[in-house]
Amino acid sequence: MLAESAESVGISHSSSFPKPLHPAEAFCIRGTLMNSKKGVKTRVAAVVYGLDEDTKPHAAAFSEKDAEAASKAAIQLKMRIWKPTTDLPGSLQKLPAGMIASPGLAAIPKVPRELFETVLQAATLDNPERKNTVPMINDDDKAAVKHLKNDDRAELERQIIAVAHERQNGRLPEDWASIKKGSVVLVHQNRDDGWWEGLVTNRQGNILTIIWRDYPKQNPVLRHCSAVALMNPRTH
Repeated sequence: MLAESAESVGISHSSSFPKPLHPAEAFCIRGTLMNSKKGVKTRVAAVVYGLDEDTKPHAAAFSEKDAEAASKAAIQLKMRIWKPTTDLPGSLQKLPAGMIASPGLAAIPKVPRELFETVLQAATLDNPERKNTVPMINDDDKAAVKHLKNDDRAELERQIIAVAHERQNGRLPEDWASIKKGSVVLVHQNRDDGWWEGLVTNRQGNILTIIWRDYPKQNPVLRHCSAVALMNPRTH
């Protein structure tokens, strides 16, 4: 259940960035869109979200009649699509409606970073793979962070969700044989600069073509798969 998953990352007790889904909101992730012409509300069937080339967050909600077009827009813009299984919580009611008729990124408006993080969290907790990707937080974990400020605990929680989201989307290989195009791995740049996240753009045999995830305009590098590190390897 989504409520159980929401509690599984309950590290922070109160925070504004981002707030964990409240158990009372656990079964309200499908939400509504206001139809300005008719003055009626329609169900949200899909949410498209992602970052643009300048890492600015975008997100938009779509009704059932625009769900197919939303899927095509997500593929074209290389963004993620989330099809909620329940209703949207109040924290996501501010999502703008998608504008299918608009070209390119204009179809998916920019949103505040906090709202984007809330979308990512909700989509991750509403994913069928949540039990395999979102860890349960035990009493020892909570004791280890009880001295932290709420904002620091919220950031720790955000990191858990971010990694779970990447795992759900197949971007964090569990072993070296699983590395493929789209995988995110750690790459050693040089002795002075150390290790950085890299995005695999091609694999031929055991040779990987990699671009720096945070600096995609720099020249790609080649690495043997044994020379990269896994960010989230299988532990059993």
